[in-house]
Amino acid sequence: MTSKKLAAGMAAITMLATPAIGMIAAGTAMADPTTAATITVNGDLAGHTLTAYKIAAYGNVQITDGAARLTVSSTDKDKIAAAAKTAGIKVADGQDPVDAATRNATAAQVKAFAAALAKSGLAKAATVSGGLGATSVTLSDGITEGWYLVTDSKGLPVLVGTKATSNGQTATRMADGNPLGTIDIKSTSLTVDKKVNGSNDGSASVGSTITYTVTIPMPDPSNVKTLSYKDTLTGGVFADTPTAAIDGKAVSISPQIDSAQTSFTVDLTGLLAGNKDKTLVITYHVRTTAKTVTNDAELSGTDTDGKVIDPAHGGGSDTTSVKAYDFDLTKVDAVSTDTKLQGAQFKIQKKDGAWLKQTDGAWSDAKDETDATVFTTDAQGKTNFTGLGNGDYTVKEVTAPADHYLAGTFTFQATVKDGTTTFSGNNLVSAIDGNSAQVKNNPTVNGLAKTGQGGLLLAGTAAAAMAAIGAGCAIAYRRQKQAD
Repeated sequence: MTSKKLAAGMAAITMLATPAIGMIAAGTAMADPTTAATITVNGDLAGHTLTAYKIAAYGNVQITDGAARLTVSSTDKDKIAAAAKTAGIKVADGQDPVDAATRNATAAQVKAFAAALAKSGLAKAATVSGGLGATSVTLSDGITEGWYLVTDSKGLPVLVGTKATSNGQTATRMADGNPLGTIDIKSTSLTVDKKVNGSNDGSASVGSTITYTVTIPMPDPSNVKTLSYKDTLTGGVFADTPTAAIDGKAVSISPQIDSAQTSFTVDLTGLLAGNKDKTLVITYHVRTTAKTVTNDAELSGTDTDGKVIDPAHGGGSDTTSVKAYDFDLTKVDAVSTDTKLQGAQFKIQKKDGAWLKQTDGAWSDAKDETDATVFTTDAQGKTNFTGLGNGDYTVKEVTAPADHYLAGTFTFQATVKDGTTTFSGNNLVSAIDGNSAQVKNNPTVNGLAKTGQGGLLLAGTAAAAMAAIGAGCAIAYRRQKQAD
């Protein structure tokens, strides 16, 4: 989509529920805590800022075929022990709290432990941000071997260990197979992609009925607890009740539309279960009432920790606009173009289509030409056609101003395209600028002829001249006879 679209992801907690497999009992013999390392994070990371906090150093590293068994020792036992307590993780007397978290905690407790650590004020080790379209970032400066909390500005905190080294060997995984040094954040993007008549933005005449579609990839219910969609409209009113389908199959929704018919909300929570990674499409129609129609979409909710997801914190938003445009005509005398002509009348129709009428600024199809709206030039020779959508139109002058005439059917083409109108099809019509045209009318002789009587005037003038010539000849002939 062109036009401007905002999508944010919500990180899943991708950590070991019971990662004791691959660990050995905590001990005091430590690996070198200064060995440089990296943490690579993969996923939908555009606009995300990731910050790493070291929570434990490695010790007793044993590597076999690239797999590690090791111990951990907390970097800040007081803060980490407090986080474990908040998460309900039981820490035995003399046990390291990180060891307890990796050994004894359930998946829910590990998730709570990470959330508590994020609030504990641990010393920051490294920060990196994902740029536009980023799918992978690496934390490196300040990272040494060990176990880390990684927070996500648009998601949930995660726990991950770096690769471990010992005796010239490098471990890329724990003995239980879980990777070290990398973590895949499974993003459940709350993405709203709104289109109007199939495009990101559009154009339509005021009074038209246009179709909106809202596409929402369904998030993972293990991360998103509630989901809600809000739609706000300016410059139009809803023409029907929104409907929905998931992967093409109709589903029931209950949109709450306000009394002004300009906004609605719909609770999508009931559609979360069983629809992960499927596509929800909401469809509805709007009747435009202004030359600019703006439609704002917001997708929000809460995560499984109860935190609010909104467009500024992991939610999604999108905006579309529909515009209509104006053009005007200035009627002038073909001989003296400084003379502006009042009273010229025009009608307009879609090219090769219906005649149009305008009521209170809104356009609609007329029954026929006689039902079409008449546009009359004022004292400055001007008339305006306002609120027209992109397209090709035929303008017909149906009545010439006083003392001017139409030689047959007088039409020309007006093509409206994104705020610029071009004119063609008649050498008496010329563009003034991108939205205006000058239309000439030929004057009648002596100002006597009426509209459509130019031919009669010429014929009458010629007949009078011939009669005068004939009369003169007759007089001359009689005088000549008398002289003879």
